[in-house]
Amino acid sequence: MTFEYSEFLLSIVMMVVVGALFVVVPLYKFTRENTNKGLKSSWYRSRLAELEEELAAGQFSQQEFEDAVTELKITATNELRLEQGKDVNIELEQEQSSSIRNYLLVAIVIFVISIVVAYALYGERQKLVNWQETLERMPELSQQVLNNQAAAPSEEDLKDFALGLRSKLAKEPNAIGWMLLGRNLNMLRDLDGAIDAFDKSLRMDGSSASTMVSLAQALQERGEPGDYRRSIRVLKGALSLNPQNLTALILLAEGEMLDEQYESALQGFELVKKVISSKDPRKAAVDQRIVFISQKLGKEINEEKALGAFVNAFVNIVVELDESVELTKFSHLFVFAKSPSMPMPLAVKKLAVSPELFSNGRLSVTLTEQDVMMESLSLSSQQSVDIFARLSIDESAPYQPGDLQDTQTNIAVQSSTNSSSDSSVTLRLTNTTQTEEEK
Repeated sequence: MTFEYSEFLLSIVMMVVVGALFVVVPLYKFTRENTNKGLKSSWYRSRLAELEEELAAGQFSQQEFEDAVTELKITATNELRLEQGKDVNIELEQEQSSSIRNYLLVAIVIFVISIVVAYALYGERQKLVNWQETLERMPELSQQVLNNQAAAPSEEDLKDFALGLRSKLAKEPNAIGWMLLGRNLNMLRDLDGAIDAFDKSLRMDGSSASTMVSLAQALQERGEPGDYRRSIRVLKGALSLNPQNLTALILLAEGEMLDEQYESALQGFELVKKVISSKDPRKAAVDQRIVFISQKLGKEINEEKALGAFVNAFVNIVVELDESVELTKFSHLFVFAKSPSMPMPLAVKKLAVSPELFSNGRLSVTLTEQDVMMESLSLSSQQSVDIFARLSIDESAPYQPGDLQDTQTNIAVQSSTNSSSDSSVTLRLTNTTQTEEEK
């Protein structure tokens, strides 16, 4: 239960009313009664009647009558005090003090009860108890939220986890903690809080591509003015750190589409379609985006146009396999050419690994214009390229630990006018091959 400002004002008014009823009003009445005791005596009433008769007979003016009545009241009060004597005055004072004390006691009791009730309803005690319980459950919550143990975390678990993270970050701020808080708040749909947490994480560690991707995704989900273009800038930074981050590439194309940069978005999704696994659940969405953007641009993808102009450009590659490599550990072989000026591959061949793939430990591959990944690019537009061969443990194109890779740089692109039959580049895959994820 929250303590609204209107309820706070109402509580103040109620306390003032209670104070007036149980303290101010009784004290006022008590003082007035004691003051008027002398004005109720028979002598005072008799003399007042005489003054009224004299006023009626014209012996006094109205002003003189009022002055006489005032003097009579003072005289009557003083005489009453003298008649009662010192003992009577002490008794009256004690009676008055006792009455005041009783009223004050009642008022204090009511005040204390009101404070206790208000604190029980609106106080922070229960929140402190919940906070302490949450801190005690942090190891359990961390396992459930981060590792998805047993069942998906509930909204309450996510809120408790966020509370515990904030407490820890207040004492020991770190980039990973802010990143986790951002992802947690994103799941709670607190996009403003998530973006703020991701920003704090990047201020502490500006080289985290995964945090950049999370920030860009939150920006696109929020969709306020400027968010799409900021997400594009962030994703380009993430791809400069890890050019093979498939999620970043998808989100970059998505951001360009949302920002109505349709030409760039179409090229991006076409690139994604070349490298994404057929089993990836995002593949269907990528295909839908390509159709949607093509309709927006009023054109269809023309493969013949994309391939026909430069059909004679190619690169011959020989991939040699060391005897120590256990081929059964790998799923696919990727052979691709990359321009030094581009983060993503220019042309790719993806081959399923089988015992028959390599003949005597060798495989000949030719990259042609048919393997180019984007309609607007071609092999013939490049004088030289960098060549890669990668044995992947699964069918996903991005590099991951366990893959074997070899590369050669600055390899000339051949064509029908400058090629020779024995012009090829040899790449050798061994268990000691140095993998280079950044390439």
